[in-house]
Amino acid sequence: MGSIIDMIKGLFVASNEEVTRTKETMKSFLKQILNRDSIDEYMIIYGKAIEQTSYVVASRTTYYNYMIAFNKNTGDIIITDIDSKLTGYGTSIIITNDNLKQAKLKSFGVVYKFEFKDKTSIEFQVPEINSKIADLTGGYELAISQKEEAKVFKQFFKNRFNC
Repeated sequence: MGSIIDMIKGLFVASNEEVTRTKETMKSFLKQILNRDSIDEYMIIYGKAIEQTSYVVASRTTYYNYMIAFNKNTGDIIITDIDSKLTGYGTSIIITNDNLKQAKLKSFGVVYKFEFKDKTSIEFQVPEINSKIADLTGGYELAISQKEEAKVFKQFFKNRFNC
C-alpha cells in the first residue's frame, strides 16, 4: 500500500535525491559565477516568476527561473537566471546599495520585488515546495522542496530591507 502512495507522490513531489541534485547544481553554478571553491557563507534558494502578455489574437506566457544566493552576514544578494533543466545559467544581478532603489514584498508577502536605479526591476516568488506538475504541464519550473530555506530568506529579506 505504501508503495502505491509513494509512486503517486513521486509523480508530483521531487524526491530527496532530486532536491539534493538540484541544490548541488545550483551550488556549482554559484562557484562558477564567483570563481571560487568555497561558497559556505551563502544560502541558495530557487525563485520563479511567470509573465503573461495578452495580444489581440493570442497570449504569451514566459517562465523565469532564478537562483538566489544570499549572505546573511553581509547582506549580499546575487540573482541569476537558470534554465528549468539546470543545464546552464545566464546573467547575474548583484544587488548593492549602489544599484538598488527599493526592495519590497508584494501580493500578501509572497512576491519579492527589487527596483533598481536604472529603472529596471525583478520580482519572483520563493516557493517552499514546487511540484513536478508545473513542469509536466509545460511550466518549465524546477521541482524542489526548500521549506526551511524559504523561511530563512523571508526573514533575511524583512530584516535587510525593513519590510
